Amino acid sequence: MRAMGKELKGLLEGADKEGTLLVASRRSVARTLSREVARGRVVSPIRGAFADKTTWELLSAIERHLRCMRTLSNRHPNWVFAGFSAALVHGLSVSYSNLKEVQVASFTHATHAPSRGIRRLVIDGDEPVTIGGIQVTSLARTVYDCLRLTDFRRGLALADSALRVGGLSNDQLLEALNGHSSRIAGHDRALQTVRHADPRSESGGESIARAAMIELGYQLPDLQVWIPDKLGEAPPARVDFLWRLPQRTVAGELDGREKYVNPEMTNGRDAVDVLRDERLRESRLSAWNIQVMRFSFKDVCNDARFCKILDSFEIPRVSA
Repeated sequence: MRAMGKELKGLLEGADKEGTLLVASRRSVARTLSREVARGRVVSPIRGAFADKTTWELLSAIERHLRCMRTLSNRHPNWVFAGFSAALVHGLSVSYSNLKEVQVASFTHATHAPSRGIRRLVIDGDEPVTIGGIQVTSLARTVYDCLRLTDFRRGLALADSALRVGGLSNDQLLEALNGHSSRIAGHDRALQTVRHADPRSESGGESIARAAMIELGYQLPDLQVWIPDKLGEAPPARVDFLWRLPQRTVAGELDGREKYVNPEMTNGRDAVDVLRDERLRESRLSAWNIQVMRFSFKDVCNDARFCKILDSFEIPRVSA
């Protein structure tokens, strides 16, 4: 057992380095892995594939999903991934809540035996593409399936990213989506979401905040606006949202922990330096008499709270 434990550890570490799950090549190893799952030391996200539990729990939801996809792609080279799984490979913004199952395309209406962690989507008339060695549905088909299977807020985040990543206009994407039958469940919601999409939105959180504004009936702001430094001593400041209202201007900023701790966003600065720069930036905005309204993603997810914040800055409502 001690030798088997050492071998097992090596196999799990090898799969981890490859960014996949471990698929046992021998029945004896598979049986041992199953026992380790029962003991809570190993997990099996999809049938017949395993990972060390501690390592797995340290991974993001996105990386977990991608590891399942790579493993399935290696086992089934002819499989085509669809829906939110394909969206990840296309580089689109996908909500973690949409990543509970790996979605695989079925090009026939034949029934498939259910398999843990896998969901089949019936796909008609699509030409799959290969990205990073993984076959996925085309960008337009992927966007269509995702938008009809999720709500408006998460859908808008995905649609915004599709325009940004794919370099498409709203009209081009609408034309591609209009080729599908209006009788397909979620068809109208998909089209409506694309009509509101905007590639200028830089993050899923910003898109969801804008979707909340739309659903709650508020006047929509301009996005990613550059404001020059009035003193001419600093680079222009960019704000997430900007409302140009009669006699006043309001800048909206979506705050998140990542902007203070993610090295890609801090450019190597520590949190204190980032906060200091934020204060300086806001003082320069105030020179233009711009009010700065800050809110968190948690605020956005609470409609009553978000309305209070928008109302406190007198952002107009344009619809009920």
